[in-house]
Amino acid sequence: MRKFLTIALCLGPLSGCVQPVGPQSQLTANLSYVRAGNIGFANSGLLPAGYLYLWDTDDNSLRLLSKTIPLSPKDIAAAPATIVSSGVTGVTVDGSFGGTGVTKTAISAAVGQKIEFRAENAVRQDYNPTTITALVSAYRDGQAQGEDLYGQWFVAEATRPKSHLFYVIIDSIVLAEKTRIAQTGVKGDNDVASVSVSVPGLTKPVVVAIQNGAFAECFGKDKATGCFFSVQVYKPYLSGPDKLLNFRAASNPKPEGLVQAFRNKL
Repeated sequence: MRKFLTIALCLGPLSGCVQPVGPQSQLTANLSYVRAGNIGFANSGLLPAGYLYLWDTDDNSLRLLSKTIPLSPKDIAAAPATIVSSGVTGVTVDGSFGGTGVTKTAISAAVGQKIEFRAENAVRQDYNPTTITALVSAYRDGQAQGEDLYGQWFVAEATRPKSHLFYVIIDSIVLAEKTRIAQTGVKGDNDVASVSVSVPGLTKPVVVAIQNGAFAECFGKDKATGCFFSVQVYKPYLSGPDKLLNFRAASNPKPEGLVQAFRNKL
């Protein structure tokens, strides 16, 4: 069973996370697929490299187009090491405690600043060939074999001027023997139990109890999916007199929007 990472937010000067009085006095923060800075997205769905998605930025949805984009793993030259995230974005909180939506947004951002992910004895697995080469090959080979990838990949819609459709491919993963959640800048071997954040609109700090349950199934260097993944976002276009499908890196939209898009697929 997949396990997903949540944070229970308890209000008041508490030493631990105690169930508050009242049915709406507890908040829940969601760390599924958060973007852990330089490490990548938390791989809450255990997704492997080579998955290709169509990203509709109008409704922030993802449609899986292919599980078999032909990527081959590169040799890993770097020795295993601890990789530390440079910041966590995409945290969200749900529930009600009398605060405003602005306060919840501020709490989410503050939690992301207070925590960091540490992937221990970790290596980054990159792939060959370049993702554009792999996408072009997959498309042309599929078409040559009689598959209607032009239709299945929504090429006509995605290549229209000002189209809101983009391609997203998982092109790198981080394999780790263990992943921890720590308080930013604080040394230690244990997962952080809680953090306290103060935001405008609250008279007292919010104590955030943290549970690290998201990565129970990704540990081990022999795991093919990895604990984190990175993506490339591409805009497709048709080139030459034969209108051949090609791809260029998209400067917008930013990958941060993918946190909720991946989360919607859980």
